[in-house]
Amino acid sequence: MDLEYLLAGLSKQLQQSWVIYITSSETLQYLTEVTGVDDTSESNAVQDDPLMQLRLRHKASQSGSRSHIKRIRLSLNKLIGSDEGREVVKEAKVVAKDEIAETKAVEVLKQEVDEMRGFEHGNDADYIESIMTPVLSSNDVAQDTAGDDKGAPSGDLPEEIAKNRNLIHRVLVTDAADFDKLSWDGVNSHSPEISPDQFMSTFLPATNSEQNNPADLPMRIATNMKLAYFNGVAQEMSTENYVPVQGLLKELHDKMRTLLPNRQDLHSHINDDDIGYSSCTADIIRVLIRSGYLLANYLEAPSRAESTRELLGCLEAFNSRNRDGDGDNAPLTIPYEFETENLFAVASIAFILQKVELCQMDVSNYKFAHHLAPFIHQVGHEYERSHFRKTHGDYVAVPIKELQEMLPSTHAW
Repeated sequence: MDLEYLLAGLSKQLQQSWVIYITSSETLQYLTEVTGVDDTSESNAVQDDPLMQLRLRHKASQSGSRSHIKRIRLSLNKLIGSDEGREVVKEAKVVAKDEIAETKAVEVLKQEVDEMRGFEHGNDADYIESIMTPVLSSNDVAQDTAGDDKGAPSGDLPEEIAKNRNLIHRVLVTDAADFDKLSWDGVNSHSPEISPDQFMSTFLPATNSEQNNPADLPMRIATNMKLAYFNGVAQEMSTENYVPVQGLLKELHDKMRTLLPNRQDLHSHINDDDIGYSSCTADIIRVLIRSGYLLANYLEAPSRAESTRELLGCLEAFNSRNRDGDGDNAPLTIPYEFETENLFAVASIAFILQKVELCQMDVSNYKFAHHLAPFIHQVGHEYERSHFRKTHGDYVAVPIKELQEMLPSTHAW
Protein backbone atom coordinates (compact mmCIF):
# COMPACT_ATOMS: atom_id res chain seq x y z
CA MET A 1 0.00 0.00 0.00
CA ASP A 2 2.83 2.39 0.89
CA LEU A 3 4.59 1.57 -2.39
CA GLU A 4 1.42 2.29 -4.39
CA TYR A 5 1.01 5.62 -2.62
CA LEU A 6 4.65 6.52 -3.27
CA LEU A 7 4.43 5.55 -6.95
CA ALA A 8 1.26 7.60 -7.38
CA GLY A 9 3.02 10.62 -5.93
CA LEU A 10 6.08 10.17 -8.15
CA SER A 11 3.85 9.72 -11.21
CA LYS A 12 2.04 12.98 -10.44
CA GLN A 13 5.35 14.81 -10.08
CA LEU A 14 6.51 13.33 -13.39
CA GLN A 15 3.39 14.59 -15.16
CA GLN A 16 3.86 18.09 -13.78
CA SER A 17 7.54 18.16 -14.70
CA TRP A 18 6.79 16.90 -18.22
CA VAL A 19 4.23 19.69 -18.66
CA ILE A 20 6.80 22.30 -17.68
CA TYR A 21 9.56 20.76 -19.78
CA ILE A 22 7.41 20.47 -22.93
CA THR A 23 5.82 23.92 -22.67
CA SER A 24 9.15 25.62 -21.94
CA SER A 25 10.81 23.80 -24.85
CA GLU A 26 8.00 24.82 -27.21
CA THR A 27 8.22 28.43 -26.04
CA LEU A 28 11.99 28.55 -26.51
CA GLN A 29 11.56 27.19 -30.03
CA TYR A 30 8.91 29.84 -30.75
CA LEU A 31 11.20 32.57 -29.40
CA THR A 32 13.89 31.40 -31.83
CA GLU A 33 11.41 31.45 -34.72
CA VAL A 34 10.11 34.98 -34.10
CA THR A 35 13.43 36.62 -33.19
CA GLY A 36 15.96 34.61 -35.19
CA VAL A 37 18.13 34.29 -32.05
CA ASP A 38 18.92 30.78 -30.88
CA ASP A 39 21.77 31.50 -28.47
CA THR A 40 20.16 31.76 -25.03
CA SER A 41 23.33 31.71 -22.95
CA GLU A 42 23.47 34.65 -20.56
CA SER A 43 27.12 35.39 -21.35
CA ASN A 44 26.46 36.02 -25.01
CA ALA A 45 23.05 37.62 -24.55
CA VAL A 46 22.23 40.88 -26.22
CA GLN A 47 21.76 43.17 -23.24
CA ASP A 48 19.02 45.30 -24.76
CA ASP A 49 16.99 42.33 -26.03
CA PRO A 50 13.54 42.76 -24.41
CA LEU A 51 12.82 39.03 -24.65
CA MET A 52 16.07 37.86 -23.04
CA GLN A 53 14.56 37.65 -19.54
CA LEU A 54 11.72 35.56 -20.97
CA ARG A 55 14.24 33.23 -22.63
CA LEU A 56 16.24 32.84 -19.43
CA ARG A 57 13.07 32.08 -17.45
CA HIS A 58 12.00 29.30 -19.79
CA LYS A 59 15.57 28.02 -20.06
CA ALA A 60 15.67 27.69 -16.26
CA SER A 61 12.28 25.95 -16.26
CA GLN A 62 13.41 23.56 -18.98
CA SER A 63 16.63 22.71 -17.17
CA GLY A 64 15.00 22.33 -13.75
CA SER A 65 12.19 20.09 -15.00
CA ARG A 66 14.63 17.93 -16.99
CA SER A 67 16.75 17.39 -13.87
CA HIS A 68 13.65 16.58 -11.83
CA ILE A 69 12.52 13.96 -14.36
CA LYS A 70 15.96 12.32 -14.27
CA ARG A 71 15.94 12.18 -10.46
CA ILE A 72 12.50 10.58 -10.38
CA ARG A 73 13.56 8.09 -13.06
CA LEU A 74 16.51 6.98 -10.89
CA SER A 75 14.17 6.59 -7.90
CA LEU A 76 11.77 4.49 -9.97
CA ASN A 77 14.62 2.25 -11.16
CA LYS A 78 15.43 1.45 -7.52
CA LEU A 79 11.80 0.93 -6.54
CA ILE A 80 10.34 -1.11 -9.42
CA GLY A 81 13.19 -1.78 -11.88
CA SER A 82 14.38 0.04 -14.99
CA ASP A 83 11.86 -1.47 -17.44
CA GLU A 84 8.77 -0.67 -15.38
CA GLY A 85 10.25 2.71 -14.44
CA ARG A 86 10.65 3.56 -18.14
CA GLU A 87 6.97 2.76 -18.73
CA VAL A 88 5.88 5.01 -15.85
CA VAL A 89 7.90 7.87 -17.33
CA LYS A 90 6.37 7.31 -20.78
CA GLU A 91 2.83 7.18 -19.41
CA ALA A 92 3.40 10.40 -17.48
CA LYS A 93 4.59 12.09 -20.66
CA VAL A 94 1.44 11.03 -22.53
CA VAL A 95 -0.78 12.39 -19.74
CA ALA A 96 1.23 15.64 -19.73
CA LYS A 97 0.74 16.10 -23.49
CA ASP A 98 -3.00 15.57 -23.11
CA GLU A 99 -3.12 18.16 -20.32
CA ILE A 100 -1.17 20.67 -22.43
CA ALA A 101 -3.55 20.19 -25.35
CA GLU A 102 -6.60 20.50 -23.12
CA THR A 103 -5.46 23.68 -21.34
CA LYS A 104 -3.84 25.19 -24.47
CA ALA A 105 -0.81 26.02 -22.34
CA VAL A 106 1.56 26.47 -25.30
CA GLU A 107 -0.84 28.89 -27.02
CA VAL A 108 -1.02 30.98 -23.84
CA LEU A 109 2.77 31.17 -23.62
CA LYS A 110 3.10 32.11 -27.29
CA GLN A 111 0.54 34.85 -26.73
CA GLU A 112 2.73 36.21 -23.91
CA VAL A 113 5.67 36.36 -26.33
CA ASP A 114 3.55 38.10 -28.98
CA GLU A 115 2.31 40.68 -26.47
CA MET A 116 5.85 41.57 -25.41
CA ARG A 117 7.01 41.81 -29.02
CA GLY A 118 3.91 43.82 -29.94
CA PHE A 119 4.64 46.48 -27.33
CA GLU A 120 8.23 46.79 -28.52
CA HIS A 121 6.91 47.58 -31.99
CA GLY A 122 4.32 50.05 -30.70
CA ASN A 123 1.28 47.85 -31.30
CA ASP A 124 0.03 47.48 -27.74
CA ALA A 125 -0.45 50.80 -25.96
CA ASP A 126 -2.64 49.17 -23.30
CA TYR A 127 0.36 47.17 -22.14
CA ILE A 128 1.50 50.19 -20.12
CA GLU A 129 -1.53 49.81 -17.89
CA SER A 130 -0.67 46.18 -17.17
CA ILE A 131 2.84 47.22 -16.14
CA MET A 132 1.55 49.76 -13.65
CA THR A 133 -1.27 47.72 -12.13
CA PRO A 134 0.80 45.66 -9.61
CA VAL A 135 2.62 48.67 -8.15
CA LEU A 136 0.61 51.88 -8.45
CA SER A 137 -1.39 51.06 -5.33
CA SER A 138 1.72 50.55 -3.19
CA ASN A 139 2.66 53.03 -0.47
CA ASP A 140 6.01 53.85 -2.05
CA VAL A 141 4.48 54.98 -5.31
CA ALA A 142 1.63 56.75 -3.55
CA GLN A 143 4.11 58.70 -1.46
CA ASP A 144 6.19 59.45 -4.53
CA THR A 145 3.20 61.13 -6.20
CA ALA A 146 2.13 63.04 -3.11
CA GLY A 147 2.07 66.78 -3.67
CA ASP A 148 2.05 66.51 -7.45
CA ASP A 149 -0.50 68.55 -9.40
CA LYS A 150 -3.70 66.69 -10.18
CA GLY A 151 -3.92 68.54 -13.46
CA ALA A 152 -0.37 67.80 -14.57
CA PRO A 153 -0.06 67.67 -18.37
CA SER A 154 0.04 64.09 -19.46
CA GLY A 155 0.79 64.13 -23.18
CA ASP A 156 0.72 60.48 -24.18
CA LEU A 157 1.45 59.27 -20.66
CA PRO A 158 -1.24 57.53 -18.55
CA GLU A 159 -2.64 59.77 -15.84
CA GLU A 160 -1.12 57.77 -12.96
CA ILE A 161 2.35 58.17 -14.46
CA ALA A 162 1.89 61.80 -15.54
CA LYS A 163 1.14 62.82 -11.93
CA ASN A 164 4.39 61.27 -10.70
CA ARG A 165 6.96 63.98 -11.40
CA ASN A 166 9.72 62.25 -9.44
CA LEU A 167 9.35 59.03 -11.41
CA ILE A 168 9.44 60.81 -14.78
CA HIS A 169 12.43 62.90 -13.76
CA ARG A 170 14.35 59.82 -12.57
CA VAL A 171 13.83 58.18 -15.97
CA LEU A 172 14.81 61.30 -17.94
CA VAL A 173 18.10 61.78 -16.06
CA THR A 174 19.00 58.09 -16.42
CA ASP A 175 21.09 56.99 -19.35
CA ALA A 176 19.40 54.40 -21.55
CA ALA A 177 22.22 51.96 -20.82
CA ASP A 178 21.29 52.10 -17.12
CA PHE A 179 17.53 51.55 -17.51
CA ASP A 180 17.88 48.04 -16.09
CA LYS A 181 18.87 49.62 -12.74
CA LEU A 182 15.59 51.54 -12.51
CA SER A 183 12.82 50.48 -10.15
CA TRP A 184 9.45 51.80 -9.04
CA ASP A 185 10.65 52.72 -5.55
CA GLY A 186 13.90 54.37 -6.65
CA VAL A 187 16.14 51.65 -5.20
CA ASN A 188 18.75 50.12 -7.51
CA SER A 189 17.13 46.95 -8.84
CA HIS A 190 20.56 45.25 -8.70
CA SER A 191 20.87 45.77 -4.94
CA PRO A 192 21.82 42.54 -3.15
CA GLU A 193 19.06 40.74 -1.32
CA ILE A 194 19.12 39.66 2.30
CA SER A 195 20.55 36.20 3.01
CA PRO A 196 18.77 33.54 5.13
CA ASP A 197 21.28 34.14 7.94
CA GLN A 198 20.57 37.88 7.95
CA PHE A 199 16.82 37.38 7.77
CA MET A 200 16.70 34.77 10.54
CA SER A 201 18.81 36.98 12.80
CA THR A 202 15.93 39.48 12.93
CA PHE A 203 13.95 36.89 14.89
CA LEU A 204 16.65 36.73 17.58
CA PRO A 205 16.95 39.22 20.49
CA ALA A 206 18.56 42.49 19.35
CA THR A 207 21.82 43.71 20.87
CA ASN A 208 21.94 46.88 22.98
CA SER A 209 23.72 48.81 20.22
CA GLU A 210 20.94 47.92 17.78
CA GLN A 211 18.23 48.90 20.26
CA ASN A 212 19.82 52.27 21.03
CA ASN A 213 20.12 53.47 17.43
CA PRO A 214 17.41 56.17 17.07
CA ALA A 215 17.79 56.34 13.29
CA ASP A 216 16.42 52.80 12.98
CA LEU A 217 13.42 53.40 15.27
CA PRO A 218 10.64 53.48 12.60
CA MET A 219 12.03 50.41 10.86
CA ARG A 220 12.50 48.63 14.18
CA ILE A 221 8.89 49.31 15.18
CA ALA A 222 7.59 47.91 11.88
CA THR A 223 9.87 44.88 12.19
CA ASN A 224 8.84 44.24 15.79
CA MET A 225 5.16 44.27 14.81
CA LYS A 226 5.81 41.61 12.17
CA LEU A 227 7.91 39.56 14.57
CA ALA A 228 5.17 39.72 17.22
CA TYR A 229 2.71 38.31 14.72
CA PHE A 230 5.03 35.50 13.61
CA ASN A 231 5.87 34.63 17.21
CA GLY A 232 2.15 34.44 17.92
CA VAL A 233 1.72 32.00 15.03
CA ALA A 234 4.56 29.84 16.41
CA GLN A 235 3.02 29.87 19.90
CA GLU A 236 -0.32 28.72 18.47
CA MET A 237 1.50 25.77 16.89
CA SER A 238 2.77 24.77 20.34
CA THR A 239 -0.87 24.39 21.42
CA GLU A 240 -1.56 22.27 18.30
CA ASN A 241 -3.51 25.10 16.65
CA TYR A 242 -2.22 25.04 13.07
CA VAL A 243 -4.86 27.30 11.54
CA PRO A 244 -2.70 30.51 11.64
CA VAL A 245 0.36 28.85 10.08
CA GLN A 246 -1.85 27.17 7.49
CA GLY A 247 -3.12 30.65 6.64
CA LEU A 248 0.47 31.78 6.03
CA LEU A 249 1.06 28.89 3.65
CA LYS A 250 -2.21 29.63 1.84
CA GLU A 251 -1.11 33.26 1.44
CA LEU A 252 2.21 32.04 0.03
CA HIS A 253 0.45 29.83 -2.51
CA ASP A 254 -1.90 32.62 -3.59
CA LYS A 255 0.99 35.02 -4.19
CA MET A 256 2.89 32.42 -6.18
CA ARG A 257 -0.13 31.87 -8.43
CA THR A 258 -0.35 35.59 -9.17
CA LEU A 259 3.19 35.53 -10.57
CA LEU A 260 2.03 33.39 -13.49
CA PRO A 261 -1.76 33.67 -13.62
CA ASN A 262 -2.07 31.87 -16.97
CA ARG A 263 0.25 28.95 -16.17
CA GLN A 264 -2.23 26.35 -14.94
CA ASP A 265 0.46 23.70 -15.46
CA LEU A 266 2.52 25.35 -12.72
CA HIS A 267 -0.53 25.89 -10.51
CA SER A 268 -0.92 22.12 -10.29
CA HIS A 269 2.37 22.00 -8.37
CA ILE A 270 0.74 24.03 -5.58
CA ASN A 271 -1.69 21.84 -3.68
CA ASP A 272 -3.70 23.67 -1.00
CA ASP A 273 -5.11 20.33 0.19
CA ASP A 274 -1.68 19.48 1.60
CA ILE A 275 -1.92 22.56 3.81
CA GLY A 276 -5.16 21.38 5.40
CA TYR A 277 -3.65 17.96 6.15
CA SER A 278 -0.63 19.49 7.95
CA SER A 279 -0.83 18.55 11.62
CA CYS A 280 2.77 18.91 12.80
CA THR A 281 5.86 21.03 12.19
CA ALA A 282 7.37 18.43 9.86
CA ASP A 283 4.24 18.57 7.66
CA ILE A 284 4.42 22.37 7.50
CA ILE A 285 8.09 22.26 6.49
CA ARG A 286 7.36 19.56 3.89
CA VAL A 287 4.74 21.78 2.20
CA LEU A 288 7.10 24.77 2.37
CA ILE A 289 9.94 22.80 0.75
CA ARG A 290 7.73 21.91 -2.19
CA SER A 291 6.59 25.52 -2.62
CA GLY A 292 10.14 26.80 -2.29
CA TYR A 293 11.33 24.30 -4.90
CA LEU A 294 8.78 25.67 -7.36
CA LEU A 295 9.85 29.24 -6.60
CA ALA A 296 13.57 28.58 -7.00
CA ASN A 297 13.39 26.40 -10.11
CA TYR A 298 10.56 27.95 -12.12
CA LEU A 299 9.81 31.49 -10.95
CA GLU A 300 12.89 33.26 -9.61
CA ALA A 301 15.81 34.58 -11.60
CA PRO A 302 18.89 32.33 -11.19
CA SER A 303 20.71 34.97 -9.12
CA ARG A 304 17.76 35.26 -6.73
CA ALA A 305 17.27 31.50 -6.40
CA GLU A 306 20.60 30.89 -4.63
CA SER A 307 19.39 32.11 -1.23
CA THR A 308 16.10 30.21 -1.63
CA ARG A 309 17.99 26.96 -2.33
CA GLU A 310 20.23 27.65 0.67
CA LEU A 311 17.23 27.71 2.99
CA LEU A 312 15.61 24.71 1.25
CA GLY A 313 18.76 22.67 1.86
CA CYS A 314 18.62 23.62 5.53
CA LEU A 315 14.92 22.69 5.76
CA GLU A 316 15.45 19.33 4.07
CA ALA A 317 18.38 18.50 6.34
CA PHE A 318 16.37 19.48 9.42
CA ASN A 319 13.34 17.41 8.44
CA SER A 320 15.59 14.47 7.65
CA ARG A 321 17.29 14.64 11.07
CA ASN A 322 13.93 15.16 12.73
CA ARG A 323 12.60 12.00 11.05
CA ASP A 324 15.65 9.77 11.42
CA GLY A 325 17.09 11.16 14.66
CA ASP A 326 20.64 12.38 15.38
CA GLY A 327 21.28 9.69 17.93
CA ASP A 328 19.77 7.89 20.87
CA ASN A 329 19.83 10.80 23.31
CA ALA A 330 21.26 13.60 21.23
CA PRO A 331 19.09 16.76 21.28
CA LEU A 332 17.88 17.99 17.92
CA THR A 333 19.83 21.07 16.83
CA ILE A 334 17.57 23.79 15.42
CA PRO A 335 19.15 25.88 12.64
CA TYR A 336 19.93 29.59 13.00
CA GLU A 337 19.99 29.33 16.82
CA PHE A 338 16.19 29.21 17.16
CA GLU A 339 14.87 28.03 20.51
CA THR A 340 11.90 26.14 19.05
CA GLU A 341 11.35 24.31 15.78
CA ASN A 342 7.95 25.98 15.47
CA LEU A 343 9.51 29.44 15.27
CA PHE A 344 12.09 28.13 12.81
CA ALA A 345 9.30 26.84 10.58
CA VAL A 346 7.34 30.12 10.76
CA ALA A 347 10.46 32.21 10.11
CA SER A 348 11.23 30.05 7.08
CA ILE A 349 7.73 30.69 5.71
CA ALA A 350 8.26 34.41 6.28
CA PHE A 351 11.52 34.28 4.31
CA ILE A 352 9.94 32.48 1.35
CA LEU A 353 7.03 34.93 1.46
CA GLN A 354 9.50 37.80 1.22
CA LYS A 355 11.24 36.11 -1.72
CA VAL A 356 7.91 35.77 -3.57
CA GLU A 357 7.16 39.46 -2.98
CA LEU A 358 10.66 40.31 -4.23
CA CYS A 359 10.02 38.18 -7.31
CA GLN A 360 6.78 40.08 -7.95
CA MET A 361 8.66 43.37 -7.73
CA ASP A 362 11.45 42.07 -9.99
CA VAL A 363 8.88 41.24 -12.68
CA SER A 364 7.29 44.67 -12.36
CA ASN A 365 10.67 46.45 -12.36
CA TYR A 366 11.75 44.53 -15.45
CA LYS A 367 8.65 45.66 -17.35
CA PHE A 368 9.18 49.19 -16.07
CA ALA A 369 12.84 49.33 -17.13
CA HIS A 370 12.51 47.61 -20.52
CA HIS A 371 9.10 48.84 -21.66
CA LEU A 372 7.83 51.88 -19.77
CA ALA A 373 11.15 53.72 -19.23
CA PRO A 374 11.96 53.94 -22.98
CA PHE A 375 8.43 55.21 -23.59
CA ILE A 376 8.79 57.90 -20.88
CA HIS A 377 12.17 58.83 -22.36
CA GLN A 378 10.45 59.57 -25.67
CA VAL A 379 7.56 61.72 -24.41
CA GLY A 380 8.75 62.87 -20.98
CA HIS A 381 10.78 65.87 -22.13
CA GLU A 382 7.68 67.73 -23.30
CA TYR A 383 6.00 66.86 -20.01
CA GLU A 384 8.91 68.44 -18.11
CA ARG A 385 8.74 71.60 -20.24
CA SER A 386 4.97 71.89 -19.80
CA HIS A 387 5.21 71.44 -16.06
CA PHE A 388 8.03 73.99 -15.80
CA ARG A 389 5.99 76.57 -17.76
CA LYS A 390 2.96 75.94 -15.58
CA THR A 391 4.97 76.27 -12.35
CA HIS A 392 7.40 79.10 -13.20
CA GLY A 393 5.87 80.77 -16.23
CA ASP A 394 6.82 80.88 -19.91
CA TYR A 395 10.30 82.38 -20.27
CA VAL A 396 10.65 81.76 -23.99
CA ALA A 397 9.47 85.26 -24.98
CA VAL A 398 11.12 87.04 -22.05
CA PRO A 399 14.17 89.22 -22.93
CA ILE A 400 17.56 88.09 -21.65
CA LYS A 401 17.99 91.15 -19.45
CA GLU A 402 14.68 90.57 -17.75
CA LEU A 403 15.54 86.91 -17.21
CA GLN A 404 18.80 87.93 -15.53
CA GLU A 405 16.87 90.20 -13.16
CA MET A 406 14.31 87.51 -12.42
CA LEU A 407 16.93 84.79 -11.89
CA PRO A 408 19.98 86.52 -10.41
CA SER A 409 21.40 83.41 -8.75
CA THR A 410 21.18 81.41 -11.96
CA HIS A 411 22.79 84.25 -13.93
CA ALA A 412 25.63 84.55 -11.39
CA TRP A 413 26.22 80.80 -11.52
